Amino acid sequence: MKRILPVLSAVIFLSCNVFATNFVKISRMTNSIQIKTPFGEVETYKNLDDIPEIIYGTKILAAGGTAEIKIFNTASITLEKNQEIVIMKHPVTKEIEVMKTESKTKSPQNAQIKVWLADHVSASFGSDTKVTFFERYPSIIFGVKKGEAVVKGTGGKSYTLVHGESYEAKQNIVR
Repeated sequence: MKRILPVLSAVIFLSCNVFATNFVKISRMTNSIQIKTPFGEVETYKNLDDIPEIIYGTKILAAGGTAEIKIFNTASITLEKNQEIVIMKHPVTKEIEVMKTESKTKSPQNAQIKVWLADHVSASFGSDTKVTFFERYPSIIFGVKKGEAVVKGTGGKSYTLVHGESYEAKQNIVR
């Protein structure tokens, strides 16, 4: 009985941080996607309504076409055919972490993952990069934890972000 209580307490405490439903959602896909859970289960989905809640640590592969993944309803990641990412959440900072994974058998034509921040700033990152997203209303903060990312900010100015740097994109809240 003494061993069950700590385990049960941990499950209840950590269960609220397992699902990414409020922050990460697949919003569009052209053909099919594969979702691999942290438990190793792989499922292919062709309909948005059939996709279950996303769990942190999940890999998402745009198997048959393109897919768009919304993060905090402020940023969106576009996966081209055969591109795959893994989505995690930092336990302390609560940032959403995204990293591109390489498939050994499937080689995408475009190696860069495309990102839109606050509907007007574009960014991209490759397979050697881990990026973070954090919402501080009305802004989305796009950061780099590993590697480098390129951001094309307002006014057409381009920034190369490296480890520890971030870019803040403000939402237009007057729409």
